[in-house]
Amino acid sequence: MSQGVGRLDRASDAFEREQQNLTRVISTVRGKRQQWEWLAITAAAAFTVGLVLSPFAARLLPFGWDAAVAADIMHADRWHAGQALVKSNDPAGWTTLAAEIDLAEANHDVLSTCREAAATSKKEQRCSIVLPVP
Repeated sequence: MSQGVGRLDRASDAFEREQQNLTRVISTVRGKRQQWEWLAITAAAAFTVGLVLSPFAARLLPFGWDAAVAADIMHADRWHAGQALVKSNDPAGWTTLAAEIDLAEANHDVLSTCREAAATSKKEQRCSIVLPVP
């Protein structure tokens, strides 16, 4: 009988050890799952905060980098990005400005000659330009 009792005691001890090992494994798995959950929550929060704060942070950049960031976001060079921003902010103003740029370009030679005459004489100059029919 004592042999049977000894076997039962050893089996009971082995069962308790395995139960403790299993408890440690389950705790480790739960801990890892909780770490992954916290990592996912932290990543989502950082991504959201980054999206919300990045436009404000770009304003603080020195040397005109804020314009470079805006152009990068718009997939354009600064000139075309600026045009797109002006067009979206004031379509009527952009239309007027574009028409005046076209007028100045069409009369480039006359305006250059007039500017040179004004610089030489240090007086206002009247210039005749050609205004195309729309």
